[in-house]
Amino acid sequence: MIHLDVKKLGRIPDGGGWWAHGRGSRQALASERAHKQRGGYTARANQPPASRTPGCRITNFHISTLLRSAYPLFGSNRKVGWLYLPSRTPWKDIMSLVITGATGQLGRQVVETLLERNVPPQEIVAAGRAVEKIADLAQRGVHVRKLDYTDAASVGKALKGASKVLLISGSEVGQQVEQHRTVIEAAQREGIQLIAYTSIANADGSGMKLAVEHQATETLLEQSGVPFVLLRNSWYLENYTDQLPGVLAQGALVGSAGNGRVSAASRADYAQAAAAVLLADDQAGRIYELGGDKPFTMAELAAEISAAAGKHISYQDLPPREYAAMLVRVGVPEGGAEILADSDLGIARGDLLVNSGDLSRLIGRPATSMAEAVRSAVAAI
Repeated sequence: MIHLDVKKLGRIPDGGGWWAHGRGSRQALASERAHKQRGGYTARANQPPASRTPGCRITNFHISTLLRSAYPLFGSNRKVGWLYLPSRTPWKDIMSLVITGATGQLGRQVVETLLERNVPPQEIVAAGRAVEKIADLAQRGVHVRKLDYTDAASVGKALKGASKVLLISGSEVGQQVEQHRTVIEAAQREGIQLIAYTSIANADGSGMKLAVEHQATETLLEQSGVPFVLLRNSWYLENYTDQLPGVLAQGALVGSAGNGRVSAASRADYAQAAAAVLLADDQAGRIYELGGDKPFTMAELAAEISAAAGKHISYQDLPPREYAAMLVRVGVPEGGAEILADSDLGIARGDLLVNSGDLSRLIGRPATSMAEAVRSAVAAI
């Protein structure tokens, strides 16, 4: 999820039993890529990603901080597999699980979920750049290791002795592919049994600029020989709930998504899904399209905010170019404004619309709804 700090040109502080449904296979993914190369789709994955926003750091595609900063200033044909995960997973003989990006919010929640699932803390490696942020995990028995995607030596040390790795996508636009390559190559050397990669929803057919480096990373994984599973995450509900104070102050939600629907879910939902996949067997080659159960439009979001707050909130839809220009005028870096406008355009096209049901099946409950998230966020203001 995009998480940009407008004060530093985009640089940020770091980003019952269960029925689970597996979609896709490694062979199916390779076939789909080949079809695109033959002209069936736009073959974006094999093109080197352009650095459209130099110096712009993101955490996957978390947009809430960037949007919140602006508001005070303006009004398939794939195989299907099933697996069952008991509500308290008996621990198996796994050497260790490495969670990259554990100093960010998603990675931290994955670690917490694994601990809740009774995974012995000594079998978890929480890895990230600013390890002081997760020093408390070490006190609970979790291994804490420094991992910097730009430092191959640190990556190799972090993955030492691991069996599975959750590769949370990097945070620097234009550099993500090389950073991910560093992790994948280290996984090859260490004989990692599985990489779970947090990609973006509908990555293989998405026209969003944020999807380009995800597409290229998926290709790297295909070519690596390391078993992998794709967690194609849609938007976070927090992208919207985090900006509610500004929306309520201005009386308007502003964007460029038109009548497009987005399948947003909570960060906790995505973290629980990632943990479920790491704890399951036979995940290599699967593709999970993850998103909320109830897609919504921005107008519907505005109506829900109105109902929860007891105050009328309108949705103001602008053309993408005008929306980006307005964001720049109120202080958002040009690169960040471009990403926000392009992401809304992607929502309008349906790039973040997911109807697989994979997320709710993996977590064993309905995904958090937009209405739930809005009511909770408004009550907390």
